[in-house]
Amino acid sequence: MKRVNLITYPEFWLDITDRIRTTVDPSTAVGSHHIKLWMQEWYGINVYVMPMNQLGEVYMLDEDYTMFALRWA
Repeated sequence: MKRVNLITYPEFWLDITDRIRTTVDPSTAVGSHHIKLWMQEWYGINVYVMPMNQLGEVYMLDEDYTMFALRWA
């Protein structure tokens, strides 16, 4: 399991934040469970999100991280 801060991948961070802005009313709170579902739906990546993590921080299995890094690094 690898800890990944999505903010350190600027192209990805821009993509996901743009998608969130077009999907969710800006006044709506977005929970960690939303991020987990959207990562699976939009990118095909399974992530594990802990409610107390830093903004943008998720955990990925090694194979999911490899796929993510190849696309967004």
